[in-house]
Amino acid sequence: MTHTPASGSTLALAPGTASPAPGTGANTEPPTFYLGTHLPAWLKNAPVPLFISDRRLRDRKTFPQAATRWALDSGGFQELKDHGCWTITPGQYIAQIRRYQEHIGHLDWAAPMDWMCEPAVIHGGTLGGQHFTGTGLTVAEHQQRTVDNYLHLRDLAPDLPIIPVLQGWTLADYFACVQLYTDAGINLADLPRVGVGSVCRRQSTGEIAQIIQSLADLGLRLHGFGVKTRGLERYGHFLASADSMAWSYEARRLQQPLPGCTGHKNCANCPRYAYQWHHRVTSKLTAPTQLPIPAPPIRTHPQPSQPRRRQPIPAIRRPALFATDNALTRAGDGYFDWLDHVWPAAGCSHPIRLFGTLDTVDTRTGEITATTPTTDMPDGVIYKACGNRRVTVCPSCADTYRRDAFQLIRSGLTGGKTVPTTVARHPAVFATFTAPSFGPVHTRHVRCHTCTDKTRCSCRPEPCHARRDLPTCPHGRPLVCFARHQPGDAQLGQPLCPDCYDHDHHAVWNNHAGELWRRTKQAITRYLSRLARVRHLPPVRVSHGKVAEFQARGAVHFHALLRLDGVDPDDPDAFVPPPDGITAADLDDAVRYAAAHITCTTDPHPARPGGWPIAWGDQVDVRIISLSGESVSDAMVAGYLAKYATKGTEVTGHTSRRLHAANIALYAKPDGTHTERLVHAAWTLGEHPGFESLRRWAHMLGFGGHFLTKARRYSVTFGALRAARVLYRRTQTPGPEQPPERFERQADLDTETTVILGRLSYVGSGWKTTGDALLANTAADQARRRHQAGREELAHELHLSNTSQQAA
Repeated sequence: MTHTPASGSTLALAPGTASPAPGTGANTEPPTFYLGTHLPAWLKNAPVPLFISDRRLRDRKTFPQAATRWALDSGGFQELKDHGCWTITPGQYIAQIRRYQEHIGHLDWAAPMDWMCEPAVIHGGTLGGQHFTGTGLTVAEHQQRTVDNYLHLRDLAPDLPIIPVLQGWTLADYFACVQLYTDAGINLADLPRVGVGSVCRRQSTGEIAQIIQSLADLGLRLHGFGVKTRGLERYGHFLASADSMAWSYEARRLQQPLPGCTGHKNCANCPRYAYQWHHRVTSKLTAPTQLPIPAPPIRTHPQPSQPRRRQPIPAIRRPALFATDNALTRAGDGYFDWLDHVWPAAGCSHPIRLFGTLDTVDTRTGEITATTPTTDMPDGVIYKACGNRRVTVCPSCADTYRRDAFQLIRSGLTGGKTVPTTVARHPAVFATFTAPSFGPVHTRHVRCHTCTDKTRCSCRPEPCHARRDLPTCPHGRPLVCFARHQPGDAQLGQPLCPDCYDHDHHAVWNNHAGELWRRTKQAITRYLSRLARVRHLPPVRVSHGKVAEFQARGAVHFHALLRLDGVDPDDPDAFVPPPDGITAADLDDAVRYAAAHITCTTDPHPARPGGWPIAWGDQVDVRIISLSGESVSDAMVAGYLAKYATKGTEVTGHTSRRLHAANIALYAKPDGTHTERLVHAAWTLGEHPGFESLRRWAHMLGFGGHFLTKARRYSVTFGALRAARVLYRRTQTPGPEQPPERFERQADLDTETTVILGRLSYVGSGWKTTGDALLANTAADQARRRHQAGREELAHELHLSNTSQQAA
């Protein structure tokens, strides 16, 4: 094998490897299909090309002599999954490749130490039962590291057959990666093989078919990593080679060996099964009825048989990358079918894309009556709204969550949604619990509000920290501020002296705020129970709905709605009014007593051997709720809590996903901004046993609780509200713009004789192109505006009706 470095950058592959002429797009020959295996001993007598990972070879002292061609995988997916980075150096990898070439032989090519761009690899988490550490980088950073590594390996060993790999997630990402190689002086169209990574888990989707076809149209001879049967059927004629180890998973699922196989329970490690599987795949590739199979078109292209003038890669026209371009394409034939398909997630900013099959099952017999693959649907995937509650992440899903939260809170005050209307007569209060002071911060205090809307307050505030003696802290900073801060001032919530501020106590308090609330709720209930016994009254209990909100200083505080209920000994779940001898004033006293007296202390910590005290601050506000709105009304409380249920740490200026060792330095600094110091405190304190949750929730400044919680007997659940919405949509009467066939479904979910089981896998999140997002979000916004206009018209008619009745 030879490799010519410098500008040509060509390498010679083994004879028989399919290599179409540059610029022709589709291959005239079936792709070479490498059988993936984790058993290097197969190299001695395998009758088919093999694909083996460096991780299976690097620790061996002896190697088998290869009797067949094979290709080397760098094992990058496992490296990044387990460690979030590479644990070997380029020099070590080069040395291993030389060993394999010398002792094993017949090496076609080797993959570089590339960086996959799957979301799980980047962000971490659990996917398909596997834990991913996460790199904490971006797609662009992964692409740049992939290109840099290929250039480094080529400089270290220009004679070795190392191929470049294109990494990305969307079509635009892959084109950007092509541009990176072009900027580095690498003409990919001149190379015998170019790998396409990050496609394995979605290899059978229309999205990957589009990506492969678009890259093949650039004249690249592509290798598809992890491309299996369905992917090969869709776009195998655009690949020069592919590999897969899916045979082992298939054999493991069968749970029985092939006839004639003995000595093992299944054929997950059986060469006989693997070679038969390889034969089935390659037979389909060579069958005349299978190839060529066109990929889903994204715009009109010349047929592969037509001559195409070769152009340099930077000048290639990139299809459907701009919003207006894709919008015009979508607005043609099939637009309304596509819009109907994506409508459940049309307003979502980052919809979840799923692929797989939908099986229709007869519940009486268990028979699968129909199977619908997502490949037959528009875009080859199913779109599902992300469901994120944070308005800064997805306004559409946050609006749905806010409306559900409003109904959940208000039904506990006025009844409805399976809650009896008698709860409207139960005493209730609205309480606000704040955190204590951890050091002076810039504030905006208005002594007497004259505005009608405090969210847009224009009242003149008091000076921030006005003092005549002009004191200074031990660090020499003044502890005074005469500024009258306006709403939105960047100084609000910032410490007067960051070095004096107790960031450790602040982070620990956020982390233990949930436990403090639990004890407070217990104290309120016990206070009222004692009062009932003293007055010889039946027992009572307190049901609550609570929302957490971050202040500008980064401390969490709670808004809680507390309702007084009676107790039915025979039916504990019944909504019973409390006895007449206990009133809302008693509930007010119980809340104030608990807020003033309930404290707890954390476990000892090396930074604080005695533990940190956890208690509420001095600012505790309690208001009695009345239907007449004399103090605060039910609608005001429900709207207030629902609004804050969709917020997070944005008010503090800090927004990030879960942090880990690879990206903590980007957000945590011991001498940085206020939020950077809070994140640093949570991260460093969390390394000690008993305080691990501080690290887990460092991105939330230590707070790990839910932003909206309620007592089990307070009201309806989110799940019940969502189920009611599904039932309503299935049974609603079609309007003039909706064809009746769209609503031909059973009226009652409980009496359905068939169910649909989805065997779906995660493909990615977000719209495939900005044009898709533009069209879907615009259509959804128009529908929301029509809905809002209808609500306003109904409210106006109700107001006129009430006015006329009062006048009469």
